[in-house]
Amino acid sequence: MDDRTLEALGLSEAPREHPLIYPGAWPTESGLLHQNRYLRLKAMENRRLAKWMVEQPPGGFRAGKTGDGPVPLNYALMSANQTLVGDRFPVISVGSNACPAQLRHKMEGLGVSSTIPMVKARVTGIGIGVSAYVSPLGYVSSSPFHTPGLSRDLFITWLDAAQLEIVDASEGISDPDGEYDRVLLPPEDFPMALESGELLGGAYLYVHRYGVLHDGSGDPVRIPASASFSPSCSRSPVSSESGSGTHPRSSAHGPAGTGSSARRAPVCSPTRDV
Repeated sequence: MDDRTLEALGLSEAPREHPLIYPGAWPTESGLLHQNRYLRLKAMENRRLAKWMVEQPPGGFRAGKTGDGPVPLNYALMSANQTLVGDRFPVISVGSNACPAQLRHKMEGLGVSSTIPMVKARVTGIGIGVSAYVSPLGYVSSSPFHTPGLSRDLFITWLDAAQLEIVDASEGISDPDGEYDRVLLPPEDFPMALESGELLGGAYLYVHRYGVLHDGSGDPVRIPASASFSPSCSRSPVSSESGSGTHPRSSAHGPAGTGSSARRAPVCSPTRDV
């Protein structure tokens, strides 16, 4: 029995097709999204992500081969003719981009591979709020805000260049009327640790241009397990104005909602320390 299909795992519905389920079902563990499967990805202590072990699908990753036991992630990607870890872009997900079915829907709808490592990480400094905007698809999306000292588990997707371009387009970062900017979070302000103990040297994050909803007292509304939200709201802007330094950085604001050193991230070379 193939129990790693998205259907078997309850991960097969995409919010783009079913807006009322936003943000969609998230996995419970790190994995490799590959075709219609979410394959277990096991952290290897003190090893970089490329050497984590991933289970093989029936038939293996290469045509004509038989899958027999876990293999290193980079070996799996190479066998499947996919971009290796070191040439991918780490992107933190706070909403539907952590839903495997949503990622598959975005990629395969445009003829791009949906093979994506999805890795749990302990991230410090990010809260999840409700964007002050109703999307054209009918849901109110999640948006991050700065919460110094708060640590939580979030998924980081490792996207190749083509996948990143599709997600960028879906978030409207190149559109003057788009909803999001993509910013690069510096590790000194936003520590990010993988289950293996590896510390990341930075990761990208989509930040909503309209900010997040307030609860009436000036504090951001934090997303509960399930709720509906009124589009009539006050706004807490998370700006994308240029700050000092030579690299795109973000200190996206939370409760105060004033000021920021965040800058829009250019499409550039992926981080090489992962």
